[in-house]
Order: sequence, then C-alpha cells, then structure tokens
Amino acid sequence: MEVRKRNVNTSNQGSRPSVSQIVNELDVFPKLPRECKKSTWSGGLVTILTFGCISWLLIMEFRSYLDPPVNYSYELDKSTTGKVKVNIDIVVASPCHAVSMDVVDTSGSSLSDEENIQYLPTSFELTPSARAAFKYRQYIAETLRAKHHTIQHWLWKYTSGTNVFTIFEVPVADEKVSDDRNSDACRIVGTLFVKKVGGNIHILFGKPLNGFGNLHLHVVPFSGQSLQNFSHRINHFSFGDLVNGQIHPLEAVESVTDIAFTSFQYFVTMVPTKVVNHFHITETYQYAATLQNRTIDHDAGSHGIPGIFFVYDIFPLVVKITYDRELLGTFFTRLAALAGGIFATVAYLREILSNLPDILLRTRLGRQWNNNWIRRKRSICTKLSEHLPNGLDKTVFLTAPSENVLNPDSDT
Repeated sequence: MEVRKRNVNTSNQGSRPSVSQIVNELDVFPKLPRECKKSTWSGGLVTILTFGCISWLLIMEFRSYLDPPVNYSYELDKSTTGKVKVNIDIVVASPCHAVSMDVVDTSGSSLSDEENIQYLPTSFELTPSARAAFKYRQYIAETLRAKHHTIQHWLWKYTSGTNVFTIFEVPVADEKVSDDRNSDACRIVGTLFVKKVGGNIHILFGKPLNGFGNLHLHVVPFSGQSLQNFSHRINHFSFGDLVNGQIHPLEAVESVTDIAFTSFQYFVTMVPTKVVNHFHITETYQYAATLQNRTIDHDAGSHGIPGIFFVYDIFPLVVKITYDRELLGTFFTRLAALAGGIFATVAYLREILSNLPDILLRTRLGRQWNNNWIRRKRSICTKLSEHLPNGLDKTVFLTAPSENVLNPDSDT
C-alpha cells in the first residue's frame, strides 16, 4: 500500500507575528461588537444629562482660567538704587519762555532733563468740544477714585490697553499747539528719571541756575512777574511703567486761580508695586496725593515761592500683585480628571440604580411587594373579563400572568 503525503501549507509555520498583531494584543481597551451592545432610552437620557453637565463645568473652568484671581502680598523694598520714571503731562497758564521744570531731591542733587521734556505753546482755554471731553474725563476719574477700593480688584485684571480710560472710551481733550508769541499757556509733557529718594518736582517762573554747594535758584526778570499765573490742568501724572487698570490720583485734575502769587503743593507718597504673571514682571508705582494751595503774601506773613510743587516720598514696602493662574499643563490635567471623574461616577451610579430592583426583590420586603403586585394584576384582569361583551375572546384577560408568586419567607 502506498502512503501519500498531503501537501500541507507550512508557509505560516514558524513565522513571527506582525507589529500590528503585537499592538492589537496590547490593547487594554477592548471593543465590543455592536450586536453585543444594548441601548436603552434611560441610558440615552443619562448620557445627554452627563455630557451637558460636563460641558457646563468645562466652560466654567475655562472662564475661571481666563479670569484668574488677584492676590496681594507685601514685602520689604530692598532696592535703594536705580531710577524712577516720572510721566507728566501738564498745562500751565504761563508762556513757555517764562516757566521751567526741574527736580531737587533730598540728597541735594538737581535735575533738569531738557531732552525728554517738551515745552509746547498752547492756549489754556479749551474749545467747547475739548472742554466737554475734559469734563467727561474728569468725571470718570473722580468716580474711579471714589470707588477704587471696590473695583480695583477688577481693574487690575483688565487687559485692553495701558490706560484705565480706554475701558470707558474717554476722549482726550485736544490741546492745540499755537504760536509762542500769541500763546498764554505752556504744555509740559515728557518723562523724567529721578533718584529713588524723596524730593520735589517743581514748575517755577524763570530759568533754573545751579551753583556751588548744591545751590539751586531760578532767575526771574522783574518785567515778567506780572505774567505769573500757575493755574494748571494735569492731563496725566504717574510713576514707573504704565500698567493695565491703574488709577492715578492726579489724572484729569484742574486748578484755576486769578491770583498771580499762588503756590500749589501736591504731597505725593509713592508705593512700589510689582505686578507678576506667568509671562513677565512689571514694576511700577502707585501713589496717593494731597493738594495744599495758598497765596504768597510776604506782608501778611505768608512766605514762600509761587509755583507748582510735587513733593514726593517713597514708601519702604513693596505691594506684590500676583495673577494666580495655574500652569497650562495642570489646567488640562484638571479638565481631564473632571470629565473622566463625572463620566465614571455617573456610570457607577446608573449601574447601581439599574440593578437596585433585582437586589430589592431578593429581600423579604421586596418579595412581599412583588406578590401583592401580581395578585392585584390578576384581580384587575378578572374584573375586566366580567364586563366584556359576549363574543369577545376572554382568554386574554382570564389567563393568569406568568409571574410566579414568591415565597416571602424563603431566602432563595
């Protein structure tokens, strides 16, 4: 007898599994076929409510991330060197050739920064439209200063522009430049860099002259004393870099007098402020100001120098303002935990609630309730069959339900 050997395909014997097969075996998220899944209306309703709740919570988390809280802290100012930037924009009711602005600090040094300061001839009286714009700006500034304790927390977080007036779209009064020979006022605008010590910035009549031994004086011609009028309008006055939402006490302030020899003194206390967020640190200054003005009358014993004085001092503490925004990676991790936690919790709750009737029926009380319900259904079917007209099939109602009455005293 001849034994023949069948042709057996041995091409796959000893072959190594492919990469896709190895990856498939590593899948810890097995997928069930669609025919093995059972969908119910209650499950769909729970799914809609769950995803609605997750979406609402995610939106609230995004709003909280985009609008972080502001924290305040205080620390000792250890920096005693460096320069402080002073931003000034003021209109004085005196010709530009007759007034000058300079700085004298407590160390005795003086500064007259002519390069960064512009003296622009203008008219002190505003046009009707410019006056209306300044009045509106003045009203907004006074309102902000009166309510700053309540709204400052919100203003620090405002990020559209470097001036708080951009929030309300406040127009700027048009200070027109005129011919020096015909102008009755001077607009002094620019930036000063002063030492980080106390001092005073003053606008006086005449030109400054510095001498030996920290001598500082202003030369005033006798013929020009009748032109002295220090009525002024402060468009802007601040220290340090401009920061979003910062309120300046001397913003849109106007002081007018008809008396030539009047001294205006603003006592200013600067508070170093550090604004910190994840991207950069801005160092600026907040300040408080008090105005004191008086008429110079040597015959009446009121001595002094007519002019505008900003007497400033620096507070030894630093206010640190921090935007308490978490890192982006931490934020997305929290979002994933929130969505996954709610989804898993709802799934467990639904599983418990769906199996709760079966669990209750296994108890003695549950079996008693089920038996009562079966008996009631049989009684209802019997009564309905008695009222049916002749000729109808009553077997539907007379047939007892298929449920078996459970023994309430049994444990199985």
